[in-house]
Amino acid sequence: MAALRQGELAARMATLGASLLLSEPAVLAARLRREVPQWQQVAQSAGIVPE
Repeated sequence: MAALRQGELAARMATLGASLLLSEPAVLAARLRREVPQWQQVAQSAGIVPE
């Protein structure tokens, strides 16, 4: 992960106004379990359907 924080990728992300959020797979899984239902509700409320 340290390599991703340095060098060309980090510089390119910074020029795009983005930053890398690096974490362990378990942290990402927990975030997805928390956020997916929230965004499903938002999409459903807005009448958005998958194509």
